[in-house]
Amino acid sequence: MERALISTETKPLFLIQNLEQIVCQINKDLSINASLEANDFLSGFCQRKFSILDNERSFCLILNHRAEIIYLNQYACEILGVDQKYIFGSCWMTHFVLPEQRTELLLVFEQMLHGFGEHFADYYYEIQTNDSSVLPIQWRNSILRNSNNDITGIFCIGIDQRS
Repeated sequence: MERALISTETKPLFLIQNLEQIVCQINKDLSINASLEANDFLSGFCQRKFSILDNERSFCLILNHRAEIIYLNQYACEILGVDQKYIFGSCWMTHFVLPEQRTELLLVFEQMLHGFGEHFADYYYEIQTNDSSVLPIQWRNSILRNSNNDITGIFCIGIDQRS
């Protein structure tokens, strides 16, 4: 029996400290869909495979090369005021990133997709919820690769910085 990478009682710090191991597991699990194209099969697969991340008290987000949401954990959906079933395939940048931060963040995203960004780098940017509240979030991002070592997306862990 495989040991779970993440217990349901983990803290965000555990996710950050074990990000490399978690990303390796995600890369392995997602190798069935090398391009991470948003489709119903991938949506269902991610909801089942990564449901353990739903219990995390941090944002867990997987974006494909077009910044479409491949996975967003339940905690993040609740904070953002969205339904996990319907957010799949939506553009993260246009739905949740503030317009004044979007250009800079798109540049960082593109650099990471081309292998120029820092792996496991920390970033800070605010996001906007469905009710227009603004939340300060500290992000740690990691590049996702397929079995051919091509970059297919980004895995992000976000820690809410409200006191």
